[in-house]
Amino acid sequence: MDGALLSRASALLKSGSASPEAERRALAQVVSAYTAYLAASIGGRPDIPGSPVKMSGVHGQMDCLDETANTTSLLLVLQEKGLLTYHRVEPPESRGFFLDGRYPHFTAIIAEKGSGQEWAVDPWRRAPGQRPEILPLTQWRQDS
Repeated sequence: MDGALLSRASALLKSGSASPEAERRALAQVVSAYTAYLAASIGGRPDIPGSPVKMSGVHGQMDCLDETANTTSLLLVLQEKGLLTYHRVEPPESRGFFLDGRYPHFTAIIAEKGSGQEWAVDPWRRAPGQRPEILPLTQWRQDS
């Protein structure tokens, strides 16, 4: 992550330091900026939300595993830098396994330090630069 992006992330998270909810809103802005940065850095065709099959193998197209790895890495850097006040980074989670009629999907996870409630941080259905979904993990698991 370059210095300018880290400075912006720090400022956004500082502005979201009032509560866990405010921190999640700020994290959504940070992830939005990061996905835009990655898309511009990688080049190739624009990343299409949801990884349509026709885009498989196309340079610049990210599937949910790419998005999860990138988002988790970002969150770990923010945590390591002491920028997360109310949340800690957890291992990624998945849902669906074909036999349940759902395609497998993965996402990054944060947990509130106080309550332990887990949240999915999932930019996969959004274009680079758009707000990621940040939902309670229980709700994310139910989506298909």
